[in-house]
Amino acid sequence: MRYLIILILIAIGIGAYIYLSPKTLKKGDTIPPFELETASGKFLDIEKYEGKALLIVFFSVDDDVSRDVFSDFHFISDQFKGDTDVRFIAIAVDGTPERLKLFLSQYRFPGDVLVDDGTFVAEVFQVTSFPMFYITNGERKIVYTIEGFARNDIRELTPALRRAKKED
Repeated sequence: MRYLIILILIAIGIGAYIYLSPKTLKKGDTIPPFELETASGKFLDIEKYEGKALLIVFFSVDDDVSRDVFSDFHFISDQFKGDTDVRFIAIAVDGTPERLKLFLSQYRFPGDVLVDDGTFVAEVFQVTSFPMFYITNGERKIVYTIEGFARNDIRELTPALRRAKKED
């Protein structure tokens, strides 16, 4: 009887861990609400972008490829200049607001730049390499992803954002 109780408690513990663990997000999933700190120390809630097509890029302030993305991002942002239905968010997964400010003094980004300490948001999105891109429609449903970066990826992101915008 004692072993049965121990097995039941272990099963309950495993079930609770699975239930409470972040779920891997993939195409077709809706991103959960989250709030992160900006470089200026304010907090930004993702629900602010409800109804907008959204490009989210996870990056590392220490990664050369992430720096390349920031350098090339104007190719995308220029095509959506003035478009209030498309927004850009960058999330640094390895920094503090101070390190992010230093990074942003050298690299510009056409949207909000947030700091995640690598816990919740990076875990939920299963960030395993840099940069990682997610495009969502206005209902926060993931419609496109890219892991890693090649120069041609910039060209793929623009039509994916346009499709996400039409899905609203």
